[in-house]
Amino acid sequence: MKNTPNYNLNKPDGNDYAKIESLNENADIIDTELKRISKAIGNGSAGNDILSRLNELENQVGNLPNLETTQKANLVAAINEVRKSAINAWQKGVYNDTNITNLGKKTVSRTFNLLAEEWTSSVNVENFYILIPVVNFSGIIKVTYATSGAYSAVSGGTEVIHNIAKYEGDLGYYSKTILSISPSFARDYFIGNIDYNATGISLPLYKAPAARNPITVKVEMIGTYDTLFADMKNTTSGCLDTGSPTAHGYPWTPQSSQIPSYAQIASWNERAHYIAVDRDGSDPDTETSQFFVTNHPNAGGGWWYIENRWLGWVGNSQMQVAYGYNHTDFKVRYRYSTDPWQPWSPSLQQTFQSVSEGKADNRAALAQKGVSIPQDPTFAQISQGIMQVKTGRLDSIAVTIPGIPPNGVVSVVVAVDFYPWHAMMNLDGVVLRNGVITGNNWANRFSVYNIRVVFDSGTLWKVYFDIRGGLQGTGEQTNTIFLAPKMD
Repeated sequence: MKNTPNYNLNKPDGNDYAKIESLNENADIIDTELKRISKAIGNGSAGNDILSRLNELENQVGNLPNLETTQKANLVAAINEVRKSAINAWQKGVYNDTNITNLGKKTVSRTFNLLAEEWTSSVNVENFYILIPVVNFSGIIKVTYATSGAYSAVSGGTEVIHNIAKYEGDLGYYSKTILSISPSFARDYFIGNIDYNATGISLPLYKAPAARNPITVKVEMIGTYDTLFADMKNTTSGCLDTGSPTAHGYPWTPQSSQIPSYAQIASWNERAHYIAVDRDGSDPDTETSQFFVTNHPNAGGGWWYIENRWLGWVGNSQMQVAYGYNHTDFKVRYRYSTDPWQPWSPSLQQTFQSVSEGKADNRAALAQKGVSIPQDPTFAQISQGIMQVKTGRLDSIAVTIPGIPPNGVVSVVVAVDFYPWHAMMNLDGVVLRNGVITGNNWANRFSVYNIRVVFDSGTLWKVYFDIRGGLQGTGEQTNTIFLAPKMD
């Protein structure tokens, strides 16, 4: 009895040489094919479905001539041994039915799927959590979320990295970095920071109340411990109703990628073409080049960063920007050709302060002229207030003067829209101004005294003044009163 070299398949021996050679040839063919398939499983070189090839080989065994049942059973048993290896191995070019894989002991990945119907609330914020029962972990967890429009218009997804150092219940280090995220996903979903305790790490994804989408998640772990495959194998996931429609700050500000976009990087590159960090010792007063110097006293105390821009193609015009130590303020200066540098401008904060003080001064001045404007006026409101200030022109108002008995007193009230300073009237040819009779003193008949100005409401002022009669009385009459604002 002979055996094949790889799987020790029996090759019968005897006097019937034709029969024996036929059997031997078939056994060698099967042995060689099994070895080829087994090798393909190990190195991933098989381009076709390995299980299909094994099934085909088994069918060929059944069709082999001159084999007894026992001999065929032995061949099938050898095929089944290879089939077991194929079932537990990755195959090239075909679908491999698994959702958890590992490359070595310290890295593992797994996928999770959530149906849109598995979300339970349309009123409150929900949390789709992935709970990894890891006690100690130091490394990176990368999570990729993908979705599509179902009950709500969300597409794309996000990719996020959690950088973690955890020992039992202590979190030594943690950071979260969003690599990319689609706008609609950021609108309806929020990637939370990890939750943790002594026995695990939870990866939360919060959903807006009105959103409802299927979610596919890929979790990849790489660390320094050998238990990652078992930890990931025991990982669970589920949905949790937070019980609140505003949990975690909803409606939240959409998250965005923390990685610079191509457009941002391109913009930085453009700036690098004309602004560069210069060597120590650069003198902003004398050098005509493009540079950025730090901790230079040229701009004065506290102004540590000077950016020099040189526009050589328009006559060596230079502009410099000096930034404050904390970057919250800046000021500028310029020069043309070899002319001296112009003085530094007031800083931005000084300009703001000057404008604020100027508005306050204008408001106070208008108040002295009897014009009221808002506490923090715009320039348009200041202009409107200035237009309300009265000029030196007299305003005349017709009023009725009651009858005055001899040596009697009557009161007159006049409402005006400015603060009056002068009051004048003509009574029977006698002009009275601020309580003094001018012109012909006719029997000391009239005088004006006790002028009072009272602010009434809005922009309205009231003038109260009394008229004292002389030796002779007078009847009721209509007169003209002239009122004018104060003229400095």
